[in-house]
Amino acid sequence: MTDNSIYKNRSRYDLIYDILKEASMLTGARKTALMYAARLSQVQSERLRCYLLDTGLLVVDKNKFYTLTEKGRKVKEILEELRELVKEK
Repeated sequence: MTDNSIYKNRSRYDLIYDILKEASMLTGARKTALMYAARLSQVQSERLRCYLLDTGLLVVDKNKFYTLTEKGRKVKEILEELRELVKEK
């Protein structure tokens, strides 16, 4: 039996989690790293990054590193818990 889970579309929450996880690194992350972490095109990544900035989950510093806000950390933790609860066995 083959594992078809790699072929499923990712939800918006999966994409948000991937970006928040990358931005949670000690020094933050540049926009290219966020794009690669979520495996998105440049346009898709820009839209989602703007959404995360507008909702207060991410901030960008003067050196163009994206880091999590306290709200972003909470959302990341909640998404981690949710992923664990619905993980396929």
